[in-house]
Amino acid sequence: MAQGTRRRILSLTGAIGGAPALAACGGEGAGSTGAAKSSGPVSIQYLGRGSAGEEEIYRSLIKDFQDRNPAIKVDINWAGTGGADLIAEKITALLAAGTPPDTYWVHSASTVDFADQKILVDLVPYTKEKGFDLGGFYKGPVDDFRWESQLLALPRETSSLVMFFNKQQFAEAGVKEFTPETTWAEWLEGAKRLTRDGPNGKVYGTFASGGNFNLFQMVWQNGGEIMNKERTQSLFDQPAALEAAQFIVDMRLKHEVSPRPSEFGQTGEQAAEGGLGAGEVAGGGRSVQALRGEGTGHPGLHQGDRIGHLLGRRDAGGLRQDVA
Repeated sequence: MAQGTRRRILSLTGAIGGAPALAACGGEGAGSTGAAKSSGPVSIQYLGRGSAGEEEIYRSLIKDFQDRNPAIKVDINWAGTGGADLIAEKITALLAAGTPPDTYWVHSASTVDFADQKILVDLVPYTKEKGFDLGGFYKGPVDDFRWESQLLALPRETSSLVMFFNKQQFAEAGVKEFTPETTWAEWLEGAKRLTRDGPNGKVYGTFASGGNFNLFQMVWQNGGEIMNKERTQSLFDQPAALEAAQFIVDMRLKHEVSPRPSEFGQTGEQAAEGGLGAGEVAGGGRSVQALRGEGTGHPGLHQGDRIGHLLGRRDAGGLRQDVA
């Protein structure tokens, strides 16, 4: 998951998925306290990744930047649709070869590794010199890229977790619709009542995701943390984390109110996407980052479907999430 996991991030943005970031490599001047000056035209390299659509957006934005700053030429190196790990490996290889890009996209999970190698430029002097307003960003994701009093990257985006549920199935089963005050116990009880045999097989009452984003959220809901304040020790062996993980496991294996990914032959999140629209799952948590496209942006769902969604606030023991 990424850095981007401190409790205060949740309290400000609902961010759990980690923030892909824009960072800058430094040569000899990495970590210096002043922005470098240039008296003439300059070229900078940008290494990015993503779909063809994302590439088009980036190229358009960079063109606008160059039109406004004709003395700066941006050379774009687009790495295609490879994932976060792939581009981190590419950057590592370029660093080893002594040819790193000036700026690049990287997932927040990799930022601390590069920070530890002292290869990133502190952006604080640049933001001060140019009067760059960091207030345009949510504070949590920005703070997650601060290290030893330096700002080492800027967030491009951050993810929020939501819970979708099928209002029709809730009503038919006599289950009260979830609210920000719904507790884990009420979630489980509702899932039990919603789980039944359907004409096309078993209909599960919920989807209890075992993904790290969802687990982190539940640890926070349970009053715990996933790392210590200094980020030097994992806290997954602490009661709050163990209880959260056990609750997910029990919903799948003990209470059998949530499908197992193996039953769908695909990953858990894909199972939740397909199952909710098909009526195989009555409710489940999802990352809104993945719910994009026409209509509801959800496979199997259409504008007219009666699907409720839940966004709440953090409270120990509750089925709740923090939002801005």
